[in-house]
Amino acid sequence: MLAVQISDIDLEKGSIDVNKTLVYQRYLTDERKEFHIEPPKTKQSYRKVPINSICRKYIQMR
Repeated sequence: MLAVQISDIDLEKGSIDVNKTLVYQRYLTDERKEFHIEPPKTKQSYRKVPINSICRKYIQMR
């Protein structure tokens, strides 16, 4: 959930598109561990998650 962006949310279809992941690691160019957004590790990790009524209310409040 930490990598979800507004553009991943489709209220008309009632779904969230999971297409990235948030990782905390040190790349070669980093001085220390940092947060990075990367693609999911497997094809199965890409998915659409339905939005329930509680989630929809919370998103619409923002």
